[in-house]
Amino acid sequence: MPNNGPFYAQGRYLCEIVDHGLTTAGTGTVQAAIKFRVIEGTQPEQEVTQYERTAYLPITEKTMQYLVPKLASLGIDSLKQLKKGGSDYRDLAGTHVEMFCKHEPQSEGQPREKWDVAQSQSKPLELKAVDDKALRNLDMLFGKELKNSGSVGAPKPQAVKAPATAAAGPDPNWGEIGDDDLVPF
Repeated sequence: MPNNGPFYAQGRYLCEIVDHGLTTAGTGTVQAAIKFRVIEGTQPEQEVTQYERTAYLPITEKTMQYLVPKLASLGIDSLKQLKKGGSDYRDLAGTHVEMFCKHEPQSEGQPREKWDVAQSQSKPLELKAVDDKALRNLDMLFGKELKNSGSVGAPKPQAVKAPATAAAGPDPNWGEIGDDDLVPF
């Protein structure tokens, strides 16, 4: 009985772009299509067969925040660079990229591979300043609970004492002939 499940395991793969361009999905959504050949797994134990796959990246108002960093990682800074035959077209064939394979259920319930450009860098943590007054209020509300929680803070660093050394200068008895107790072998 043939295996109808995904061929590649979920994870990152080093791939080589074979072809790419813009296309329209059956739903009418414009999408970037990236055809690539899987070269190798990014985990040392992964051995892979080099098959071709295609990733489809929908281009909509809702997907732009995710799509822009992916395209930027490919060196694309304008959608015009994806239009084959256009004056601004940028040929990425032969470019090595990391792609990510995940498994999603099909309408029949069987899992299938879904490929995407791997995100190489996460976004930096965005912290918004906390108002001092709000922090004081929180301390007044929860400070007692924090102090009584039984948690102990990190131990204070302590100075490390160096071992005591002998008097300055070499040991006058070291290395004397006949001193078997000092020979290390």
